[in-house]
Amino acid sequence: MINLIKDPTFSKGFSILRRSLLEDNHTGLMSLPFSNLEAPTYRLAEYFTKADLYHERDVRVFEGGYSIANRCKEVIRDPQGRLTLGVDCHDEYDHPRQPNEPWPHLLVEQEFGYRPLSGMKSLVVELDVEILALESLMGEDRNDLHTLQASLYLAVGDRNPNSKSYQDFYWFGLPFMDAPRLDYPKPYCSEDVGKEDATGKLIYCIDPHIYLPPRFGVGDKARIKLDVLKFIYDGFAKAQELGYMPFTDRRDLGLISLNIGFEATGAISGKIRIDRLNLMEEGENE
Repeated sequence: MINLIKDPTFSKGFSILRRSLLEDNHTGLMSLPFSNLEAPTYRLAEYFTKADLYHERDVRVFEGGYSIANRCKEVIRDPQGRLTLGVDCHDEYDHPRQPNEPWPHLLVEQEFGYRPLSGMKSLVVELDVEILALESLMGEDRNDLHTLQASLYLAVGDRNPNSKSYQDFYWFGLPFMDAPRLDYPKPYCSEDVGKEDATGKLIYCIDPHIYLPPRFGVGDKARIKLDVLKFIYDGFAKAQELGYMPFTDRRDLGLISLNIGFEATGAISGKIRIDRLNLMEEGENE
């Protein structure tokens, strides 16, 4: 089996992708916390934040790890190779977010290049994820507009350059948390909308009961090991049923990228810890 995750213990740090509300969403890259090691294989994406790590950061390197933090977020790699992601959205919002207004993200991203699904016998997602903290800063009743989501997504797309749907894709998701809106995340199938730069692609999230324990909240830890290949094909079938990727042949599907982390659609703080992040590909002839 081949591990498609290039840096499972986050030892090389990140390329920081700048995208700030304060600068008209201009983008740029820098490597943190190191500048003299191997190039990072992950990007750290901070879409629509008022305090991006590109400009505002406290970087510390210690034996076996590092931390990158500011007033709104933190990224910590500990000596055990675990990654903690934290968001504090008190300063991200000066009013309750309204429909179609953007929201801040903190995502760890890896691109795959050309990785076709054809020829795969299995594709296994492995990770430990633990919810360390969750606090609503809004003092309001639960609603569908304001929540903190933690998820893993794979962008699955048409990788055939001769196809009319070349580079078209959909989002395949494994939700971990959607709180305080929900006590437990739920399956989801809908278009990526709700903000100006939404991709307009289908989001297809499977039932978390398949891979999470029956209760999963603050202080709980899940050890996930799931062959997602069948579910990815199920998501593609649903996408075509709904009119997405109309010219894509199943044989042309491939992985584009992976991301894991937070989207905060309200003034909510939270923290998760990730360990053992692997994506294991097994070929049909193995």
